[in-house]
Order: sequence, then C-alpha cells, then structure tokens
Amino acid sequence: MNGDSADRSWQRILSWLAVHAPAVHAAFREPNGSDLARARQVMASDLPSDLVSWWQAMDGVRDVPGGATTFVPPWFRPYSIAEALDSRESWLSIWPHGDVDSGLAGSECRFTWSPDWLPIANNGSGNDLFVDLRPGPLHGCLMEFDRVDGAEGPPLWPGVAWMLADIADALETGSVIDPFGGSPVRAVLVDGGGFEWADVSSA
Repeated sequence: MNGDSADRSWQRILSWLAVHAPAVHAAFREPNGSDLARARQVMASDLPSDLVSWWQAMDGVRDVPGGATTFVPPWFRPYSIAEALDSRESWLSIWPHGDVDSGLAGSECRFTWSPDWLPIANNGSGNDLFVDLRPGPLHGCLMEFDRVDGAEGPPLWPGVAWMLADIADALETGSVIDPFGGSPVRAVLVDGGGFEWADVSSA
C-alpha cells in the first residue's frame, strides 16, 4: 500500500474511471446514509473507518450495459449496503455459528459463518468478499468466503484502504494485482466504456 487513505484512493479511482471507463464510473450508486446507520446497528462492533469512508462515497454498483461491475479484483461486484446485510443474514441462516470460538481476525474458519463477518462484494459464483470484524491485530481485514468450504484462505488485504490503493495503482499504472494466490490480474479496457480484470498471461 502506498499510504493513501480510502478517500484519496477512491478519488484517484473515480478520476481514472471518468476518463477511461465512464460506464463503470456511472455504475456506482449514490451513498445511502440510512442503510449505513442500519449496518452500524446490526454489527456488534464498530465498522472500520476505511469501510465507512467507502460506503459514505458510494452504495455498491448497478449493472450497466458495457460497464464492468466486477470492480474488485479478481471478479467481485461490490454490494450495496442492503445487499451486504441481506447476504450476511443468508449466511447466518445457512451455516452454523452460535457461540463457537472462531478465532482471531484473519484466521482460517472453515464450515461456519461468524456473526463478526460483514460481506462487501460477491463474485457471481456464490463466494463473498467480507470484512473480518473479529478481534485481533488483523481486525478489519478482507477475506474470501467460499460457499463450500468457508473462509479457508489467508486475508486478501489488511483492509478496505489497502484494497482501494491497490486498485488505484493498478488502474493508473497498469500494474498487476496478486493478493489472492492465483494468477495476477491487470485492468484491461473493454468496449462500451468499461474495463475488466484479465489474467496477465492472456491480457
């Protein structure tokens, strides 16, 4: 991470999108203060400041013809706050949780869903990117929840600010992003004013 705040990185991203991928720029919904207040009420712990900053700037992404909605690499579509809370409730209803000790933030937690997890994006195949609000030094980190195995991998980013800084750098400089163990990806412009994250071996 280059030290930018979530707000600064988000402004860099918007500036790049306005010029190079206007369909994606137009896809972000206006912020929703009432849903943000509800998210704060639902979660037992305070929301990380970088997540709050991002949700104060936008409320997820809508589908726009020609615009990539999988804004978060490799293929995650940001939820609206309402969608995030709905997804959390759905996971809580499907997976065991209760009072089971699920460890510190960032630790592997298979075959269960912790009430301290807050989804922020979905990859279209049933997997969520979530903010881990369990206690510990990695409180606020971002992890992937697999719909079959649970959270079996390490954190993808230490927090939302790191994710946004990586995205801003990748868009502005063409650098690759590789926080998830698979093939690195790079932003590639597509017809209709959008962009997509492409495997560097095929970009």
